[in-house]
Formats: sequence, C-alpha cells, structure tokens
Amino acid sequence: MDNVMIGNFQRQKSGWITLDPRIKLFHVVVTGIIFFNIESWKSMFGYILSMVLVMMALGVIGPAIKYMALSLGLLFCYVILPNIIDSQVIGSIGTLMFILVRFMPFCMMGTIIIRTVDVTELIGALNKLRFPRVLIVPFAVTVRFIPTIFIELKIIRDSMAIRNIQLSFYGFIRKPFRTIEYLLVPLLSRSGKIAEELAASAMTRAIDYPCKKTNLNKLYLRFIDYVYILYIIITGGMVIIWD
Repeated sequence: MDNVMIGNFQRQKSGWITLDPRIKLFHVVVTGIIFFNIESWKSMFGYILSMVLVMMALGVIGPAIKYMALSLGLLFCYVILPNIIDSQVIGSIGTLMFILVRFMPFCMMGTIIIRTVDVTELIGALNKLRFPRVLIVPFAVTVRFIPTIFIELKIIRDSMAIRNIQLSFYGFIRKPFRTIEYLLVPLLSRSGKIAEELAASAMTRAIDYPCKKTNLNKLYLRFIDYVYILYIIITGGMVIIWD
C-alpha cells in the first residue's frame, strides 16, 4: 500500500480498491439523503457498518476501527444504558448520543475524502462536475487545512508537555480557562500563518487564473466505480426498507 506523508499525517494513496473522487462526493450526497430520512437505530448502525467496510477497503483501517468502536459506545448509551438505569439524566444523555450517531457517517465520509483524495484530484473532479470556482477553491483549501490543524494540535500538546502543562480532559476539568488559553492562542496564531501559506501555494499554482486547468491525474470511471455505485444504491435501499 503506497502512502504519502504530510507532516505526521498519512494519506493513503491506495487500498484494496481505488475510486474516482466524484464517486466519493456522490456517496456524501447519498449519505445525507439517507441518514436524515431514517429513524431506527438498527438502520443507522447497519449503514455505519457498511461505511466501515468501505473505509477498510480504501485502506483507512485505523480510523474505521475507531469509528466502529465509537458508534457501538454511542448506541450503547442510547439503547441499553437507559434500560439499566432508569433516570431522566441518563435518558437525556441517550438522546444526545443518538444525535451524535446521526453525524457519524458525515465524519466518516470526511475522513475518507481527506485520507484518500489528493487536493489536485479533488479540484479536477469538481471542475469536471462544473462546480463554480468560488466554491472549488475554498473547499479544496479546507480539505488541505483540516489535517494540518490536527498536526498543529499535536505539536502544541507536545510543546506544552515539555513545559509540564497537560492539555488533557482532566486538565480541562481542573483549570478550563487556562487549558483553553494554552490551546487556542497558539492554535489561532498558527492557523493564520497556515492560511497565508496555503493561499500563497494556491496562487503559485495559478489557481485563480481564468483559464482551463489541466490535471496530471486522468479522471475517468472504471468498472470498480460502477460496482461501488451499485453498492451504495443497494445498501441505501436496504437501510430504508429495514427502517
């Protein structure tokens, strides 16, 4: 499996299957339509399980396992915990967990796009879909910006650990304002610089020049893409029927 390292962030260039970026964007739209039209927790879990299999096939195995464990934990709090402990507080927590489960597939699709789609491929896919340039550029910069922020957060935590300042949940409970200050101030400072660097990089590539852009990566639908579309339709249909 070929990987590309961006700082400490690892982008999977290939897994067991490789898909056209447009198919992944299509999956995002289908996920939104399906998940806001189903009510049963069994249907939600079934769809999340189908997406976990997709993530593993694309080579995003670590996050897939984490999402699966998190989904099980949230559904446990929603389905089983209120039956064990009869309390209004537990019921409210269960409802909150159910709401979080609804957003889980979107987080999973975001992880898939960030981990498996190169920004150049994403721009080429959006151009082929005739998206306006005013939407393509911010979206592409956002996709590149998100993993960079996670890298910066790790660097900030390591720097604070050297100064014996623990940016953890326990530290937030003990001293919330100090923890927020030590985390947000350097993060906001770095975010401004990162945004400038990304904008300079985009300008260097003439992203705002009004001409037809070329792409080294030829985008075309292959047999596996059509199979994946069929998989999306079948799993989506089964979830709706099951619901």
